[in-house]
Amino acid sequence: MKTIQFIKPIDEIDLPFVKVTNGNFKGMIFLVDTGCNNSIIFTDSLEKYGQYLQMEPNEEEYLYGIDSIEHSVPVVMAKINIMGRKHESKFLLSDQSETVKIVASHVGLEAHGILGVNFFRLYGWVIDFNNEQIYMMEEKNK
Repeated sequence: MKTIQFIKPIDEIDLPFVKVTNGNFKGMIFLVDTGCNNSIIFTDSLEKYGQYLQMEPNEEEYLYGIDSIEHSVPVVMAKINIMGRKHESKFLLSDQSETVKIVASHVGLEAHGILGVNFFRLYGWVIDFNNEQIYMMEEKNK
């Protein structure tokens, strides 16, 4: 079983973040969010990582914020290499530039997206908040 450490201790920044350390998305920082059903890539990340995303034509989903407002957003596919494993998943594409600025000013990290519950379930990730790491369960033969 492989593990991914959080970038900084939670007691320093109050939120769990992980960083992609290899492949096309190297350097990308994700907030680990167990309260978010979907995974999201922020539009601010398109300049650096957009060439590695595949737009899903005519596919949109609804994103609901804490403000209870429904936003229709496009869907992209990303093939992200994390700890030597390829993870291919759908992500919602959302403009969260103001939120990114606020989070960056509080925690000193610029997030590029959110890994949500759909990603953890798809790849069998288990989050261990006490040890500040994520366990990547062994892949099963399909």
